[in-house]
This record gives sequence, C-alpha cells and structure tokens, in this order.
Amino acid sequence: MTPRKWLVVLAACVFSAGLAAGAESCVAPLENVCALPGDEATPAGGGAPAPLVLGKPGVIHQTAIRLKQPKKSADRAEGGPNHVMFTLWIPEGLKTVRGIYHTPFNLDTVEKEQSRAMARNWGFALVGGNFMRVNRAEMGPAFVAGLADLASRSGHAELAHVPLLFSSMSAGTGMCLALAEHLPGRTLACGLVALEVGPDTPAVRDVPMITIFGSKDGQQLPKLEALLPQRRAEFDASWSIAVQWGRGHEWGQSNNLLWPFFDAVIRQRYPADVSPANGPVKLLRCDPARAWLADPASWKNRAPTIASASNYMADKTAACWFPSEDVARVWQAFVVDKPLVQITEPSPQGDKKPLAIFPPGADVLVKVAVSGAFVARKIVLFDRATRLGEAPVVSGKAELQAGKLAPGFHTLIAQAIGADDRMELSRPATILIQSPN
Repeated sequence: MTPRKWLVVLAACVFSAGLAAGAESCVAPLENVCALPGDEATPAGGGAPAPLVLGKPGVIHQTAIRLKQPKKSADRAEGGPNHVMFTLWIPEGLKTVRGIYHTPFNLDTVEKEQSRAMARNWGFALVGGNFMRVNRAEMGPAFVAGLADLASRSGHAELAHVPLLFSSMSAGTGMCLALAEHLPGRTLACGLVALEVGPDTPAVRDVPMITIFGSKDGQQLPKLEALLPQRRAEFDASWSIAVQWGRGHEWGQSNNLLWPFFDAVIRQRYPADVSPANGPVKLLRCDPARAWLADPASWKNRAPTIASASNYMADKTAACWFPSEDVARVWQAFVVDKPLVQITEPSPQGDKKPLAIFPPGADVLVKVAVSGAFVARKIVLFDRATRLGEAPVVSGKAELQAGKLAPGFHTLIAQAIGADDRMELSRPATILIQSPN
C-alpha cells in the first residue's frame, strides 16, 4: 500500500484556563498512527517526527503527514525526511472558523501575537507548516490531508473546507503558489514576499495576489518588472507588485500593505451571510467595477500613478491590479522612495515594531514628522482612501486625532501639503481596532 495518505497524529499542546500566562508549553508524546481508508496502519513511532515544543498559552494542535517521496534534502526541513508538519491555533471562543491563514514555511505562525490578533479580527484560524524540500506535486494533497486531520483533532469540521489565505516569503512563496494552484476555488488571496514570483497559470487568474520585494534583493526588481506585464497580458492575472526601496531579502514593513490587501479581498470575495458551518463557501470574484490600477514605472515619482480601471489611461496589461481604491491608495504610499513625511505614532508594524492595537472606541492620536527638506503647511490624514482630518504643521511636526474608528484594520496615510500645494506622502501605518466582543 502507498504510504502517501498515512497520517501521523501528534498530541495537541493544551493550556487549561487555570494555567498562568507565560507557563511553558506542554508537549505530549506521539500517540499513534492513523490510516485513511485503503492504507495500512503501522506501529506507533514509525519514524514520525516528535511534536514541536511551543511556549505560548492557548490550545495548539499538531499533526504530521507522511509523504510518498522523501524530501529532497534535510535543509531547513523540519519534521524529518518523510513527513510534513502542521500546527493549528483557533481564537478563543470562536464557534465557527471562517477561514484559514496559512504560512507554508513557518510552523511558529500560531504563536505570533500579531498573527493571532489578525486571526481574531477575521474569525480565521492560523495554520503553520513547512514544505521545505517537499516535491511540489505532493504539497497540495499533503495540505488537504493535514487540514482533514486537524479538523478532526480540533472538533472544527469546517477546517476541511473553509476559504484560505496563503502568505510567506522567499522559498515559501513558491509553496503558496503550489497550494493556490491545487485549491484555486478555496483560495481567497496570496501575499508573496521576497522572491521574483507571481501567478503562473490561468487556473489562478481570479486569485488576487501581491508580490512585495526589496529593491536591493538581487535581480528581483527588473525580473518582476518584466514578469508583471507578461502575466497580466497572458491571462489578465489579478496581480500587483510592490517595491520596498533600500531593502534586501527581508519581510520589512510588508504587513502594512498585506493586511489592507487581504482585508479588501475578504470583504469582496466572501459572500455575506454564508457560514462554512453549513458546507463549503463558494467564493465570489472581485468586482471588476471596483478595480484600480497602478503604473509601476511611476513608483519613483513622489506620488505614483493610480486610477480606477475605467479611467486608467496607460497600458492596462502592464499595470498593477488592485481590488479597490483603498488598496491602491495604500500601495501608492507604500512604494514612495525616501519619503519626506513620516507617521511616528502609531508606528508602522515591522522592523521589530509590533502591530499597534487599540481597544474599542479609542480615539487614536496620530503624530507626524516632516523632513526639513520640505516646507509643509498642513497634514491631511487618510485611512486608506477616506479623509479623516487635517492639522497645521508647526516646527516640522503635526498631531491630530483619527477619531473613533470602527473595529478592524485601518491604514493611516499622511499627506503633507506645501505652500505651493505640492504634496508628499508618508509610508502607510496599519493599525487594528479591537472588537468589543
């Protein structure tokens, strides 16, 4: 019998409500090997990897899937040569999981506080994995098998069919693409960082994707500038690219663009009043009437060119695609080179700075600094495409209240206006307002 579908079930790492925060993670021993119909069970052990030692409070389930072909090498291949490992975290008290945020090259995603906050906001579960050195053809089937087992282990049957978000960097981006190609009907979007990749086939034409890269990361800039028009012309891919100037092979401040991108996609593609508790969710296509485009050839400009798809005058097949004006506005600020305006508080997430999280009803104070190279008379504050207010610039600084923002992600952008009405943009700062529930 082929071992391809053997499931190696690792015990869940569970913290009871009585454990104090900061207590060490418990790791139970390997329990047994479960066989799917048609497979032969083998004795406990069987070369299965040991459970990960995890240290954050909460219930974290683990499983490992036996591969048909051994991994190509042991390089960064957690789980040993014959298994792919997965981890699962579900927000406390969540009755029905609406979707999954999966990082196929990071098992510890389930422990990251910003990822947990993101998951709570969307009602999603976090699933970590590591497909390093796994044959590409086996990635999709192994992922599906892993979700089926985690669904059983957690008591959340919907995990086997909920919509999916894939995100990773470097080698993990290719893993995201392999999974999206295997499950295009379930894939909401892909966020790809630090590799010159994008959609490869028409099968993922309607899966929104964004590729973020550093301008100093090898030849990624010229390669992606060449690949974008090729893919957009070949099959009208729902794809965009975004540069992080001065950065190399790193994540940097990518989340300040990825979170609003995912947020917009979820709002458009996830049908209202549909619950995965009742079965698979049929995702909608992003509304073409709401699409915006951007010219990557203009991203050295102080305000890169963006426009609604209906009003875009340049070559549309060479343009970055966005699901909405909100995301286009964030991209426009994100790709500014050497910005002369900076939101200093709240700080953008990244570079070891955490996601700024505020309680429900908070009136967020925003502080802005303007370079001495630009004489600004006022700051106009935006939440993506929505104007929030303005304040005068005094000695190169300005402060203003964002107001009481609704629960969820918000992306702050500051426009500095000079005496001659010249405009400079800050980089975006994405924050999260917690839900009162």
